[in-house]
Amino acid sequence: MKKDTKSNRCMVVVCDDAEKYDCKDNRAMKPILIKCLDHPEYPMNHAFQHADSVRLTKKKKLEYFVPNNISLLLSNSKLALEEAEKMYHKVLLTRADQEFKSKINALWNNCFYVSNYIEKIQTAIVFSYTALEAFANISIPDDYIYTTSKNSKGVKEEFDKKAIERWLSLKDKLDIVLPKVYSCEKISKQDFWSHFILLESFRNQIIHQKAIESTNFYYEYFKLNIFKILRVAEKIVCYYHDANTVDTSERAQVNLMWPWLPGAMTAPVLRNPEPILGWTIDYTQPSVQQRLTDKQRQEIEKFMNTDSHNNTP
Repeated sequence: MKKDTKSNRCMVVVCDDAEKYDCKDNRAMKPILIKCLDHPEYPMNHAFQHADSVRLTKKKKLEYFVPNNISLLLSNSKLALEEAEKMYHKVLLTRADQEFKSKINALWNNCFYVSNYIEKIQTAIVFSYTALEAFANISIPDDYIYTTSKNSKGVKEEFDKKAIERWLSLKDKLDIVLPKVYSCEKISKQDFWSHFILLESFRNQIIHQKAIESTNFYYEYFKLNIFKILRVAEKIVCYYHDANTVDTSERAQVNLMWPWLPGAMTAPVLRNPEPILGWTIDYTQPSVQQRLTDKQRQEIEKFMNTDSHNNTP
């Protein structure tokens, strides 16, 4: 286990062959995979997984592999959308145009089912859009500068990462900034871009509703294409996943923020150990102890005892 001294997070060796890494939960962060067996000083072949812990009570602490926040957002959206689609076909369609003994009871029952359905659709909309916002912001390098074209006065504006996050719309981030970051075509040329425009419209209608009685936008939720439209977030993430070429440790580090998705189920294997050379090793962990020889354990114990003695006031 490798400890990050700046936080409570750790990196745990989960596999001794980087190319055989197996993800057990698609909501987890992607691993750091390093295979550099020919390196003159630090030959290794390992898969490292982010781990963390949270204190539940004074005496109880829970350790876990760290989830990817974008994955969690997309997972919430996907689960809600799948439940809504089931409701649509198994409940709403079967109740449509049926005759009931009590009209009032039927309307109350339908109110219950429709409300449940709308809740799921709106959950899918908001979490899907939020996932794209998080993805776009994290994709932008810390030192990135976006320069606009000249305006009517012949002036160009420059935006750093914080300014981009604050002032540019998600639409502009996805279609103007990210294509420059990933050196690819504008995403608006893709067939699914029209679905993003609709997703954004749905989200804005929820967040910026003008009047309590203005609910006509609900009608869009009952069109069959809603289920295709609300899957656009995964398509956008996969588009940039395919466009990215990992050729540096920095870009590989950025790749860690991408969720595991069908069509984006890869993690880069680094051939240089440089990204992890600043880590410190927690030799007390069983996973580390298992990898040590008796001689190494003795040397480490001797070193730690000496270091402890030197630090004694």
